[in-house]
Amino acid sequence: MKALLTLFANNLLPILLISGLGYLLGWRLNVQARSVARMVFYALSPFLVFDLMARSRLSNSDISRMMGFAIFQAA
Repeated sequence: MKALLTLFANNLLPILLISGLGYLLGWRLNVQARSVARMVFYALSPFLVFDLMARSRLSNSDISRMMGFAIFQAA
């Protein structure tokens, strides 16, 4: 039971709190969803990418192989 509560507190509770706050913000201030989505995409996405890269357990050779593939695909 303790593992279930920990899972809820670490994964679902933040999502529910942010969703509830977003609902209240939209209802109270009449905020457009498109402007909030743009802010999240352009401002918060780099933080997510940085966090994922900082916590990554990939080796340097794997990272360089992925970067090479991305550069090859973009060219």
